[in-house]
Amino acid sequence: MESSNRQNIATVRAKLEFPVWHRTFTKAYSAWSNAPSDLKTPLLLHGPALSAAESWLLDCPDKLSESQKRFIVRSIAQRAKGPLDRPNLTSAAGTSRWKWRRNSDRSLWSLYAVIGLGLWFFSPDIIRDTLERSLQPADLYEASRAQKAALPQNKQTPPAGAVPEPSPETQIAEAPQLAPHGDIDETPPLYMPPVLPSSPAVRMAELSREQLATGNSRAALLLAIEAAEAALAEQPADEKTASLATSLIARAMATRELLGALAPRSATARTTMFCEDARAVIAISADEQLSIWPSTGTRRNATQALPIQTLTGAAVDRDCRRILVPNEDFDVEVRAISGGRPTARLNGHEAAVLSSSFSPDGTSIVTASQDSTARIWDARTGRQRAVLSGHDWHVVAAEFSPDGRRIVTASSDMTARIWDGSSGREIHVLKGNQGIVTSASFSGDGMRVLTTSWDGFARLWEATTGKLLQAFHQPDGIMIASSNHDGQRIATAMPDGSRHIWDGNSGAKLHTMPGEGDAMRTIKFTPDGRWLTTLSWTGRVEIFDAQAGTLFRTLTEPGQQVRNIQLGDASRTLVGITEDGHRLTWPLIESPVEAIGEAKAIAPSCLTANERTTIGLESGQPEWCLNHRPRGAALQSINRE
Repeated sequence: MESSNRQNIATVRAKLEFPVWHRTFTKAYSAWSNAPSDLKTPLLLHGPALSAAESWLLDCPDKLSESQKRFIVRSIAQRAKGPLDRPNLTSAAGTSRWKWRRNSDRSLWSLYAVIGLGLWFFSPDIIRDTLERSLQPADLYEASRAQKAALPQNKQTPPAGAVPEPSPETQIAEAPQLAPHGDIDETPPLYMPPVLPSSPAVRMAELSREQLATGNSRAALLLAIEAAEAALAEQPADEKTASLATSLIARAMATRELLGALAPRSATARTTMFCEDARAVIAISADEQLSIWPSTGTRRNATQALPIQTLTGAAVDRDCRRILVPNEDFDVEVRAISGGRPTARLNGHEAAVLSSSFSPDGTSIVTASQDSTARIWDARTGRQRAVLSGHDWHVVAAEFSPDGRRIVTASSDMTARIWDGSSGREIHVLKGNQGIVTSASFSGDGMRVLTTSWDGFARLWEATTGKLLQAFHQPDGIMIASSNHDGQRIATAMPDGSRHIWDGNSGAKLHTMPGEGDAMRTIKFTPDGRWLTTLSWTGRVEIFDAQAGTLFRTLTEPGQQVRNIQLGDASRTLVGITEDGHRLTWPLIESPVEAIGEAKAIAPSCLTANERTTIGLESGQPEWCLNHRPRGAALQSINRE
């Protein structure tokens, strides 16, 4: 209890000190960002300034930009290396450069001072609004603004010539103040803007987020339930706060379990993958062994000490019983996931295997290789059934259609091709790309094929005729693309991290979802097409409403680095694997009412009167807690161990 009080006091104190600290930090950050590259190191933070920056990087990262976070991280790294190497100011070049830096800083800050004084003199409301925006999270600030706009205006216009009667507050503010020695002090009182009380729902949501940031998932869940119910009880319902509370409930209900140490992340090598419906996690462990963790527990099943460095080109069948593992000698091993026993070996390729895939019924395998061919194999015996010859360069991808009757391949020869899945006969050549085709995949119903190319286009083809239906293009290029079940909606991701949703029939752009500068690693529709899940290379997991094109929920917390994601439990959950070897499971909850019901079903014991008072609430419990019987569900922290 005492440690929790100390944490709360430290957090409140840090928030009160933030405006003063932020001015000093901004000055240091501005000098560092504008300095020449060879003079940046001496301008990094050190001493008390670095200690304050570290605390804000951990407690309130949402108030710092990504560039400011990098500035703090580099300062921490420099502190670990040792004392800073100061520039040689005795040389003529060093002296002139620092004189120029000092003079330019003076001019810049003089300009800032003039602008600040002008804004303060002419527009104090702007200053107040800016301070409120900087001191509050974005969602709570918007909720507060909406509440202010919705306040009724009860002021009545007085008749012409009448003198309005001052309010008691105005009389107190305008009354002459007595100085300590008994004379009247003529100094006017300072202007204090009115502080509007936030609604109970907004306050509960803020407290829930604070508890979640400290790792207290139990208190965060219980407060989020109260916030959601209070938001729905308002007239009219506060939908924005209810949506925020729903997001907090999903984060608090997320489970976290440690699987084991994983191999270091590589920009090119694939090291993690899932079975369908996230029934198991397959990954390369830190000792470079192929390991499988089933969804029912954290017990690792090493595949008979099989040494492996990458899962590039690997695949798993739908039943999660067999795995395909390409080897350096150009063949592919078929191994049983239970125990790792080899069941077949696919020999015949003359270069590295880049892709492999089981047929939907698990009886056939298709592989793609740098030897310009794709091949069809018997999954039980490993016998080669057909060679798909026709490409002039590397075949980078190959997969079966959902019914297993056709195969689509993508090649560096700037074409994609559709083949007969049993005989290997070429059916269609998909031409028109002006660059290497990087991917080719069937839609969920098998009627359309979506390809991406180095020429910056994503193209949609008719699978039965090979006809080009639509081409989607962005000036900066398209990195990855995905289609919904029937190919009526196409989602694409750009190098700058922005995401777009297109109409598959007309080719029109329906929605644009801006990014934050980090490219996407994965983008995928849910089977019903309702949601779009994305994973960035920095490890951020987000869910978008595919119908409205708006951000529905950000699932990851600051500091979480997710490598891979997969829908699980019949698309009712989303599972992710983190850099430090944890498996995270988030519930996919759509509405606040559904969130409240699911949260109460697993909610632990309600907060006691003493706990509520410590947090800053009234001691009385909500009505639903009076008859609540906890079911013993253990909520796991998703931030701290």
